[in-house]
Amino acid sequence: MKKKPAITLIRGNMPKKKKVGRSSPCWRCREKMAKNDSVFEIPGTTLRHANGQYYKSNNKRYCQKCIKDSIARTEKELEALKRLIA
Repeated sequence: MKKKPAITLIRGNMPKKKKVGRSSPCWRCREKMAKNDSVFEIPGTTLRHANGQYYKSNNKRYCQKCIKDSIARTEKELEALKRLIA
């Protein structure tokens, strides 16, 4: 499995708990999530076209296991950054 980036909580990209409306894969592990499963959805970042117009990229859905792993990895990366600054 490719190493997916950790969650960045920059620019208000806070995860929201949702229920799956139709089956879809987890963004990180590609495991199928069935209808009515609880997932965490992270809003896409704001990007810009070459002509200057702004748009939002697609939301990313994480299963329960992947969101826990990603949060733990984010905390680990923040601790390393704190040690670097101090």
